[in-house]
Amino acid sequence: PFTDKEMHTLENMLCALVYPLRNALTYKQAVELASRDPLTGVGNRRYFDRMLDTHWRSAEAHDRDLALVLFDVDHFKTINDSLGHDVGDKLLKVVASRFERLIAADQIVARIRAAEFNLFMEEVIERLPWVR
Repeated sequence: PFTDKEMHTLENMLCALVYPLRNALTYKQAVELASRDPLTGVGNRRYFDRMLDTHWRSAEAHDRDLALVLFDVDHFKTINDSLGHDVGDKLLKVVASRFERLIAADQIVARIRAAEFNLFMEEVIERLPWVR
């Protein structure tokens, strides 16, 4: 058990740590939000560019393959114009979530523009059902 003096010292130390810890968590959250597409929750263009550079260097250093898949939802403008933006948004969310299920946790999917997604992955080409 702690003495009263030790408890008082510990309480003071914890109080001194609360604000820096809160600031660090707020900063981490801001960085994560700045890297995510707000609609789909997948990475955004900034995140994709940063991660591509990191994974490219890693693949080169370890002599591994790096696959880059560029994906565009066909006729997306027509879908938005005829069925409405709510339907278009739902479609983009479904596409993003399906991509996230296909790739491993350390692989990347990002929404680059309205209906354009980029994926890159190291040595997991066989995970994609349309690649044979």
